[in-house]
Amino acid sequence: RLKQAEALGAELAWNVRESPSELHAALADAPPSLVLEAAGTPEAVKLAVSLVAPGGTVILLGLSGNKLAELCTDDVVLRQLTLRGSLSSEPEDWQTVQEILAAGKLTSVVTHAFEGLEKYQEAIENVRKPPDGMIKVIVRPKEIRSRKRLREEAKK
Repeated sequence: RLKQAEALGAELAWNVRESPSELHAALADAPPSLVLEAAGTPEAVKLAVSLVAPGGTVILLGLSGNKLAELCTDDVVLRQLTLRGSLSSEPEDWQTVQEILAAGKLTSVVTHAFEGLEKYQEAIENVRKPPDGMIKVIVRPKEIRSRKRLREEAKK
């Protein structure tokens, strides 16, 4: 995921489980005005807020599974930070997506597909413990015919 983020133009992508002190040191002279937090872990949220420049914005994209992040709201107020959660995208984001796809930088973020709803549990386990290289998982239900469709086919 980190390599994919950098390939798509991220100036810096970092695994929050690895040495946050090194990341702080690397950004000390020029902290970013925008930090995207996509891991969803409480540690990542805390780190994102501590890294952003005064007056900057932290966009929270990751879900934590209802875990609480330790966050001193005084830091948010005194540093005049903006925290924004997002599950979706803005209309202008689709222009960027179109440009990325047209340039061939990305064909899909789905790296693992499971066929049939009986594979749901296996897919969830992959989300809980992602294998190397996993970005997104999809479960494709097998074709389900409605009663109406079955009746129509029987009339033929």
